[in-house]
Parts: sequence; C-alpha cells; structure tokens
Amino acid sequence: MADDGNLSNVLRALERVKREIIEDTSKALDKSAAEVVATMKSVAPVADVDGGELRDSIRVEPGDHELSRTIIAGDAKADYARFVEFGTLDRPPANFFWGPWRLLRRRVQGRVNRAPGAAIRRFNRG
Repeated sequence: MADDGNLSNVLRALERVKREIIEDTSKALDKSAAEVVATMKSVAPVADVDGGELRDSIRVEPGDHELSRTIIAGDAKADYARFVEFGTLDRPPANFFWGPWRLLRRRVQGRVNRAPGAAIRRFNRG
C-alpha cells in the first residue's frame, strides 16, 4: 500500500467530526423548534367555535435538507391561521406565530450556532 502521508486518517477524522456536527446541530434544531412550537401553542387563541383546532395545527415539519425545520400553523381544518395572525377588517391581529418567534429567535440562533463548536470541542477531547 502506498504511503499517503496520513491523509486517509485525516479524511476519516474529518468525516467523523462532520457527522458529529450535523448530529449536534440537528438536535439543537429539534429542541429549538419544539420550544418555539410550544410557545406558539401557549399563546394561540382558542375560540369556542373551533375547540382549539388552530392551536393543534401548529407543528414542526422537516425542511428542505437535513439541517432545516419548518414551523407551520394551519391545516385543512384550520386554514384561517393567517387571518388570525394578521387580523381582518372585523378582527384585530392575534400575534401567535411571529410574536413568539421574535421572542425566541436569539435563543434559537445562539443554541444552533453553539452546536458545531461543542461538537468540535468534544471531538478534540477524544
């Protein structure tokens, strides 16, 4: 076998640290998304008519790639989420979606930005 000057070991280590970074960042995204959804559900208005369908429709779905999450409000039963969020001529807005996101955005960004560094430090310790 030809001597590659330890290149294969370095490449294996880089692949291993990449997997750890992706895993830690994914956990941080999942935790943050769950926290944001819980806050949104806690402030979502519940009308006597719908029995909380809007609140129950707030959920997290996978994003376009492995390190993205999408928070969605509304479904077939609660297709009126944007009218509740932004208001109508007859009703004032009830900021159940963007308000909690603005409140938690810095915490989410900090958690997600710290995850790769924590994975690298853990990798360096062995």
